[in-house]
Amino acid sequence: MSETTKNPTAPATPARSSEAAMSPTRRAVRQFFSNKLAVLGTAILVALVLFSFLGHCCTPPNRSPRT
Repeated sequence: MSETTKNPTAPATPARSSEAAMSPTRRAVRQFFSNKLAVLGTAILVALVLFSFLGHCCTPPNRSPRT
């Protein structure tokens, strides 16, 4: 055999793609934002939580007398 023949049992070198070089957190965030329904659900949840704390700023004061 010549030296230029490749060994079929040798492990292949992994391709260095941009995704392989990413951290697990960055991959998870990228996967989350690729799911449009998950992003929409999170936006609705954030809006509900914000309104529950800031909703009193948007409502008129109660002017009825207390009895």
